[in-house]
Amino acid sequence: MTVGQQSGQYGYSRNNGNYGEVTGNVTHDGRAVTLVILSYYGGWLDVAFKEDGVTSGSRNISLNITPIDTGIAVPLAVGKMSYQGASTGFYTYVQRVPSNISSMFTAANVGKKFKIESSLTKQGANQIMKTYTYKANSYYNLYDLAEALAHDGTFIPRTISDTDLKQLGVVVAEAEEPIENIRTRKIIELKRQRDAAEVEPVEYGGHLYDYDSQARDRIAAAIIALDVQGDGAKISWTTANNEDAVVTAQDLRMIIAAVAVRSNALHTAYRAAKAQVEAAQNKDEIDTISIN
Repeated sequence: MTVGQQSGQYGYSRNNGNYGEVTGNVTHDGRAVTLVILSYYGGWLDVAFKEDGVTSGSRNISLNITPIDTGIAVPLAVGKMSYQGASTGFYTYVQRVPSNISSMFTAANVGKKFKIESSLTKQGANQIMKTYTYKANSYYNLYDLAEALAHDGTFIPRTISDTDLKQLGVVVAEAEEPIENIRTRKIIELKRQRDAAEVEPVEYGGHLYDYDSQARDRIAAAIIALDVQGDGAKISWTTANNEDAVVTAQDLRMIIAAVAVRSNALHTAYRAAKAQVEAAQNKDEIDTISIN
């Protein structure tokens, strides 16, 4: 992966943004796997991929990210990824990203190359969380724990066992993830799914029209220009699938209206899905909920 940038987002994306580059072929169970998102923004690492022919279910994923210029691999347990739809495929996000991961996704690394290795397995019934408690402080990954121990002059390898940690005064605990955490994560996933769908191309008059931030600015400027020219003024427009369409100011207003109708439907569906998540009593129920 070659790191790219869009505003404050760093990494790679081909969904709700087009930045960064990837090369190489990856398969899982003989099916092609395509990276859709590996991008960091504001404390969150978004991860998404498509698996050829797979349109449901969930996966567990762990990553090794290796800067080409250092050759030192950094592991990251991403965890469960659920299928979210045709645009993103399997998607999740990671909170509390260790600083040795987040530091890779910065302006200083735009244009630099990283080797991305992934391990995929089918999702089991339970999502287990591991926490480390040291001197009354809780840590959710080994890297942050290692930094805390280093302040006291104790340095640990990333492969340290739980038994060795206990000898250092670290309490290691495993528990099934609380239902509140699962609900919160799912609601955020649904919101991001809704937001991504809101800027996808919209159909009008037999054509698909882009509606990302750049397209919105172009549409607004074109309406003003056509209004100044008066009734009957037309302009040639390049559609989302690179076709030519002749449009008037009224056509462009109707595209905006079509987007508004779609947005209302998306927000209605999001609220209904959110209510279902809040009412669900277990992870299996939550996993089946999506924006329809």
